[in-house]
Parts: sequence; structure tokens; C-alpha cells
Amino acid sequence: MRIRTLVPALACLAAAPAFMFAADSAPVKLDGFVDTIYGWSDNKSQDATGDRVGSGFQYFAKLGAELTISDKIGGQIDITSHSYADSGFNTTDTNANNVSVPGNGVWLRQAYGTWKMTPDVTFKSGEFINCIGWTAPYAPGLYRINAGPITSLYGDASTVGADVVWSKSGSPVNFEAALTNGFFSEGHGEVAQPTGSNYGYALFLDGTYALPDKKGNVDAEFVYDTEAGGITDGSNDRGGAGYHLGLNATLTPNDAVTVGLEGIYQKIGTPDGAAATESDQKNVGLTALGNYKIPHNAWNASVTGQVSYVKKTNVLLVDGDTSKTTEVAVAVLTTPAGTDKFGVNGEISYAKVDTDAGTSSTAAKVWTISLEALYIIP
Repeated sequence: MRIRTLVPALACLAAAPAFMFAADSAPVKLDGFVDTIYGWSDNKSQDATGDRVGSGFQYFAKLGAELTISDKIGGQIDITSHSYADSGFNTTDTNANNVSVPGNGVWLRQAYGTWKMTPDVTFKSGEFINCIGWTAPYAPGLYRINAGPITSLYGDASTVGADVVWSKSGSPVNFEAALTNGFFSEGHGEVAQPTGSNYGYALFLDGTYALPDKKGNVDAEFVYDTEAGGITDGSNDRGGAGYHLGLNATLTPNDAVTVGLEGIYQKIGTPDGAAATESDQKNVGLTALGNYKIPHNAWNASVTGQVSYVKKTNVLLVDGDTSKTTEVAVAVLTTPAGTDKFGVNGEISYAKVDTDAGTSSTAAKVWTISLEALYIIP
């Protein structure tokens, strides 16, 4: 499969002298991946009107450039492409990793600069993937092919703002704080706050504790979004505030076993002057994942099992609208070419999706089978 040149700027990088990419100290180092997936799904609804079977190929690709400007100044630029290239420039789709992205085929996922202010403090500003959630934002970091339903509670796929990380060498604790143009999807890509309101900022606080003897870590996160609920009447009234509380853990009792646990609670308030049909949205997400590396096998195979539950009450602030998703997934991951830069993976999942719009309700049962070839750069 040929990969088209993403943008002229990357074509210029490709033509740059080889020494730029040869050493760890090079001013520009490239990274990325190509993720190709064949999927088959069988969706059966309670009344059979929504029954459907679908299959096909999709891809998700990333080309990243890590920049070294000086010993204290750097940056990162990630350009991604996905299989919705013909869906238009003003639409939104969900890619293979369950991330909502603009439907224009090519997307600038990250573009930020960093300043190492002290040996322990790093400042970052621009557009970047936020610090929320246990599940990795890119395919090479996943323990299965698909990301799972809890990622729908991770807020904007990329946030615009500033971020500070405190991480001291030898310390089991590190902290991160960020201020961005929103968290609950209202601030993605904005270069300024809406005229007349100027409230829609989000404050992120995150703390991680590394367990002794390299047995994993525990992470706690909090987000306060000053205007998450939106404005429904076209006025300049302030929208409702939003809160996110998250707790997750990675446990590695031995070299063969990795366990991931995550719980999320969110509340999105109604805006000023809310109608009687509006109520605060409340979301709950729970997931547990286990990965076991099968010993003494040529393909470094491992098996993953994951159970997830996500419930959203008063969806989009509409009183009485609810949705519940329960998913069970099993995946097998392998590296048959003898390198960890190439993976061949398989997954089967079952999801039960219940929605209630007050006057009507639906229930669907979805079986999905996915096969993946993942190529990692470099």
C-alpha cells in the first residue's frame, strides 16, 4: 500500500540531510505508524429495524516530528491521516481508535513547543493530547485493536492551551497542570473564546504515583470546565460548568501480567436560563483490562481481556435521555516478523447498547471481529 505525501512541509523534511535523523541528538527525529484494520460487525436491534452487517478495511496513520531546538527548547508535530478522506472538510468522524476527528483525511493532531524551565519543570504550549485517561491515544500503546467505549469520556481529542509538568528524577510522584480552551468538546481547535462569553476555559490537574519495585502506578485526575454545557438560546449567557473526576491504575505484578483499571465520573451543568426540559448530564465510566504475555513463544504473543461499562444520563442535557454501553473484548497480539515494530493482531468484542429517549427506547447487540497489521516508525 502506498502512503501519499501528507503535506508539503513533510516532503521538505524527507528531503533534508540524513544527519538530521541519524542520532539521538538530531534536531528532527521522525516517528509514527501505519495501522490497517479489517473489520466485520453484526448489529442486531431489539425490533430488527436497525439490523445490519458491515465489513471493510480502514486505516489510521501518524507521522510525527520531534524537534530539538536547544538543550531547553523543543517541540512535537504529529500529522495524522485516516480512512474518511472523502467525507468532507466540515464533518466529524470516529476513527479506528475511537477518537472523534475532523473528516478531512489529514489532521494536525499535535503541534506544540516545550521549554525545560528547570531540571524538574517543563512548560508546553500549543495543541496537544490532554493528560486524561488510561487508554493510549495511539495504536502502538494499546493492548487491543480498538480503544473501547470509555474513551468517549476523555474530552477533546486534542486541546489548545498551556501545560506544566513537574517530574523530579528519583521521585515516585509527578504532577501536571494545564489551562485550555475547554475540555468537553467545545474548545477543540479554537484560537479564541466566543465573543461575548469568554468563559470556556478548562483547568486540568493530574498526579501520578509510581508503585515501589516497578509494580505500576496510580493516577488521579480532575478537570473543571467553566462553560461545558453550552448555550441553547443564542444569547451571551454563560453555559453550565463541567467537572471530570478520574482514577486509574496500571499494575504489573510480574513481567508477564499487566492490569489496567479506570473509573470516571463527570457532571455537565445546564446553562443559564435552562429550559424545563434540560437537566445536568452525568456520566460514569468503568473499565478493567488484563494482558498476559504467553511465555516461550516465537511470536511474543500476548492475550488481552477487557470489560467496560459507560452510562450517560441526560445526554446532551436533555432530561430523561440516557445511554448505556457494556462491552466485553478479547484480543491476541503478535509480532510474527521478529521485531516489535510490526504487529499482527486479532480481536473479538461484544457490546450491548441501550438508549432511552423518554418516549422511545432501543437496544442493540453488536458483535465485532477485527484483524490488524500495525507498522511502527522507526
